[in-house]
Amino acid sequence: MAVRFSSPASRTLVHALMPHSLIDEYRPMVFPVAIGSGRRLFPETPDKTVLQLAATQAFDSGVVVHTYRPGGSPR
Repeated sequence: MAVRFSSPASRTLVHALMPHSLIDEYRPMVFPVAIGSGRRLFPETPDKTVLQLAATQAFDSGVVVHTYRPGGSPR
């Protein structure tokens, strides 16, 4: 049974689920503002996480939503 779950801005949850391959899709939103600092969405790890771009959606506000899915081979 597939369960759809969305958790906006929960970096801690992403860090907990990633090592167990429990995330099917990532949808980071990019805002056209440079703040010069911030926390990483993805944890630092010696293993490479390969993501494939599945879709991109741009809005009139300048916000862009990228949809990535795990998979593919490292380059």
